[in-house]
Amino acid sequence: MGADDVTKDVALHEFFCGFGLDAYERSSVPGDVKMPYLTYEGVIGSWGSGTAYPTVQIWYKTESNAVPNAKAEEIDNRIGLGGVQIPCDSGVIWIRRGDKWIFAAHEADQTVKLRQCSMAVDFLCD
Repeated sequence: MGADDVTKDVALHEFFCGFGLDAYERSSVPGDVKMPYLTYEGVIGSWGSGTAYPTVQIWYKTESNAVPNAKAEEIDNRIGLGGVQIPCDSGVIWIRRGDKWIFAAHEADQTVKLRQCSMAVDFLCD
C-alpha cells in the first residue's frame, strides 16, 4: 500500500503509534487501558482548509517526571523545528509544534504524570 492509499486518519494514527506507546484517538480509549499510552485529537481537515491545533496527551503512572519528560522530548525531536510531513491521500499532513508546546498537567493521583503537546496541523495537497 502506497502513501496515496493511506487515509488521513490512518496516517495520523500510524504517526502517533511510532513512539513506542499504544496510541488512541481521544474518543476511542478502551476502558481497560494500562499506562503508559498516548491520546490524540483526531483532527481531519480538508486539503488546504487551514491550520488545526490538536493536543496530544502522554500518560504515565510513575513517581518520576523523568520518563514522561523523555517521551515528550522524543516527540519534540521527531517533529523538529520545521515540522514533519506525513504523506497520505495524494497530499501531506504537516505537523508542527504549537504555541504552548509541551506542558505538565496535574492529576489528582500524584503518580499519574500527564504531558500535553500542543501541535499545529495542516493538510496540504501535492
